[in-house]
Amino acid sequence: MRNISSKLNFKYFLIYYINYLIMENNYLTSINLIESGQESLNSNTSNHIEKSTIEKEIKPCSGWLILAFLVISYIGCYILYLLSSYLSLSYVVPIVFLNIILNIIFLTGLFSRDSKEVVILKFCGKYRGTVKKTGFYWVFPLIIRKVVSMESRNSNIDKLIFNDKLGNTIEIGIFIVWRVTNAAKALFDVDDYNKFVISNSESALKRLACSYPYNKADENQLSLKIDTSIIMHLLKRELQAIFDKAGIEVKETGVTNLALIHKITHSRSKREQGDVASFSEEKSEEHIRNIGNY
Repeated sequence: MRNISSKLNFKYFLIYYINYLIMENNYLTSINLIESGQESLNSNTSNHIEKSTIEKEIKPCSGWLILAFLVISYIGCYILYLLSSYLSLSYVVPIVFLNIILNIIFLTGLFSRDSKEVVILKFCGKYRGTVKKTGFYWVFPLIIRKVVSMESRNSNIDKLIFNDKLGNTIEIGIFIVWRVTNAAKALFDVDDYNKFVISNSESALKRLACSYPYNKADENQLSLKIDTSIIMHLLKRELQAIFDKAGIEVKETGVTNLALIHKITHSRSKREQGDVASFSEEKSEEHIRNIGNY
């Protein structure tokens, strides 16, 4: 009897231990699946997030130092060329010719920066840095230099025609004063920052103007005609939120043209609804007659 009970206890212990191992295995498998799912989610999220270009300021080599070196090199080549005629050195001419070609190539790396612009340096299609301080500099000739003006610019959007909130056809034109504040973002984060400003300004203007009526329908509602300054302030704030990723600052927005082209009255809308209803009734009766004749 004692042997039977001990066998049963061992059997129960073995079953319990096997269940424990199965549960632990399932737990570890679920943890691994969750971790792998989180990693794939993070990788997908990171792929969809657009990386913004970080502007870094650099100071290239002094252009005056390189220019002095090139002048000394030219003088040395000239002296060496004069000595070659007396010393009968045949290898001097190729050396002088090669030195002149290299000096001409090095001269192409010289540039100056004005106080109202910055210079973007790009090598092999990658951003290398921004020169912000004024001066005379030299960079390696294969580095591409792109000058970006930091002055304020004025863009006009003339005669956009669309419907306001009440369906009235209006014509509106605006001006936008803006400037580039981050040249690296303006060149590398958008395709063409000039077209970017115009296209997004038109879209934001249409989206905002369609949300308000031309004239006030009630006292608590904004209108395009009376509350123009408030509407332009809202437009400036919306444009700034869009232009931030391109390194552009919106300084001022204003209306150049605002006119009501065609107004839809309440009586006309009722008449149009009645015409539509009568037209549908006529079509229904005609359809019933055709079915009866058939």
